[in-house]
Formats: sequence, C-alpha cells, structure tokens
Amino acid sequence: MSLFGKQQDFFGLDISGTSVKVVQLKPGPSKPTLVAYGGMVLPVGSMQSDSEVDLQNVSNAVRQVVKKAKIAATQCVAALPGSGVFTSIIRMPAMPKSELADSIRWQAKQYVPSPLEEVILDWHVVGEHAAKPSGYTKPPGGGQPDPRADDDKLPSDKEIEVMLIAAPIALVRKYVKIISGAGLKPLALEIEPLSLARSIVGVRQEPTVVLDIGQAGSEISIVENGVIRLNRNTTAGGGALTRAISQSLGVDANRAEQFKRDFGLRADKLEGQIPKATKPVLDTLISEIRRSLDFYREQPHPLGEIREMVAVGGTSRMPELLPLFSGTFGVEAKIGDPWANINYASGLKQQLQELAPSFSVTVGLAMREM
Repeated sequence: MSLFGKQQDFFGLDISGTSVKVVQLKPGPSKPTLVAYGGMVLPVGSMQSDSEVDLQNVSNAVRQVVKKAKIAATQCVAALPGSGVFTSIIRMPAMPKSELADSIRWQAKQYVPSPLEEVILDWHVVGEHAAKPSGYTKPPGGGQPDPRADDDKLPSDKEIEVMLIAAPIALVRKYVKIISGAGLKPLALEIEPLSLARSIVGVRQEPTVVLDIGQAGSEISIVENGVIRLNRNTTAGGGALTRAISQSLGVDANRAEQFKRDFGLRADKLEGQIPKATKPVLDTLISEIRRSLDFYREQPHPLGEIREMVAVGGTSRMPELLPLFSGTFGVEAKIGDPWANINYASGLKQQLQELAPSFSVTVGLAMREM
C-alpha cells in the first residue's frame, strides 16, 4: 500500500537548473503504469535566482507543464539537488529507539558543515553490523539504556549505520514556494540520488555507481541494496565540456554543444580536437569517480566489488564517453533506463527511450512508495 494512501494521487516533479519535468504513475499488478509525462526548458538562470519575479516564472512554468501533461493531481513529490544537500552514512552503537534521535542530533553536530538551526535534519537507519571490539563511548547527555526495554532495544553487540541528510532551510523554502506558487502541494521532498537509485538501480544487493552528468555539474553516487552509500559532487559536467569545446575550437556555445552531441570523443572527427579540448574536464570527473570508488572500497562491510556504472543526464549519450569510463575503471558503463520497470504503451517506446537519461529523477520521484 502506498504511504500516501489510495485517495492521494500525486506525481513526480523535477525542477532542475535548466528544466521542469513531470511524471505521473499509477500502481499496477506487477509494476507501475505510466499515466502522464511532460517537460519544458527554463530560461537560463531562473533557478539560480531568488528574486520574486524569477521564482514566480518558475512556478508558472510548473503550472504550464502540469496542465499540458493533463495531470489532475495537485500533490507532488519533488527533488532537491544533491549538490545543495549534505548526506553522509554514519556508524553508531545500537541503542534503544527512545535514545536514537537525541544521539543522532549530537552526532550531526560533528558531521554537518552548517549550524543545525539552519538545516532540516532527517535520518534513516540503513544497516546493522557487529560492533567494533573497541566498543563505543556514549555522547554527553545520553541516558543509560533501560534494562527493561525489549522491542525498543537493539542488541548491544551491534552497530547501526544511519543515513544522515541535512537540507538547508532556505533551499527547502525556495522549492516549497515555487510549488505552492504553481497551485500545488508538496507531499514530500527528497534528494535526487534517492530518486535515481529507485528508478535505475532498485534494491539489487550488488553495489552500483550512478553517474548523473548534469549541465551545471556531475553527481556521483554508489548505491548498495537500495541505499546511497556515498554521494559526491563535481563541477565537471555537460556545461563545462561545452565551454571547453567552445573555447578550444573558437565556436559559439550552440555549435560546441552540437559537436559534443554528434562527435563526442571520436578521434576521427574534427582531427581529434574535441578529445583534446575536453580532457581537463574529463580528467577532473574521472579523478572524482576514482576517489569515490577508493573511498567505498575502504569502508567496512562492502557488499561486493563494483562492476557496473549507470549514467544518466543528457551528456551520458556523448559518443565514446561510456567506453572511456568502462576502459578506465574496468566496469560495464551503460545508460540508465528509468522506464525498465514501468508499463507504458508500445507506441511510446522510441520517444521514452530518447528521454530516458533526462527523466530518470522524475520517474524515481513518481515511483516513491510504489
């Protein structure tokens, strides 16, 4: 049963720095069925601004997309950009649930880079393991476990892993304001990596790298058993690649974008100028991916070796980019397909496959609790 209940229809709303996208699904006997989808490009800089005029323009764009897609639901699940939200997996001793919230908040003070009064804190227990032999020192102010507790108390020889999420209050208010300005109600907000994990990875146990190559930057996540084990951001994204091509070849941004899409990293096109121009940006991206892989492998209790990388975002279709990642990291690199576990009319297959890399977050939002 859906967390939201049968009477509460909702849809996924993805407001990125460059576009607005919507997807509505309905539960099916084996997998969800596509009800509606749509999108439109936002004016450059709209989401980077906090002015009332720009935010209202984004609200109007949301309203237009919803209307054009013929979505009647007024409640939505939206995504916050992973680059604006702090996430981390922290390890703690098992303890009574009555003590957990206070202990997590105490731990958060050590990890979250912003004052806690400036963020909305959320957390989820994502794993349990045998405790380290050295034991654990309880944070100041924590009470002693109640020896009479039974179901409320986890085994004392265990440690738990907690996914800690801290979203800036200002960012949350901005998204809520845009959604409300469109005449909609935000049912929930979540970070983009969670939506991507849901739509293109699922709950498979094997660890998978998810690479979201956006226009403003790239987001690297490692997903394990449906849990975000690691999340890292870099400015090395599609826009940086386009600018590098534009500056090196002396062409305008539109021409450079076309070169990127048509020729990519092919050495036999334009005398191999594009691979040379984009090398500094790609070296930065590769370095961040390698750091993520190394960090994951150093963690206790990994579930296995990473053998797969799934890429999304429009730049993931750049010719010869995924073979570069496969050869560099010794993994199978492929484009993510958020529609793989969705029922839809056969006549839509070609169009949906073309949209797949850019609709992965939106589909994941619409799949929440389905």
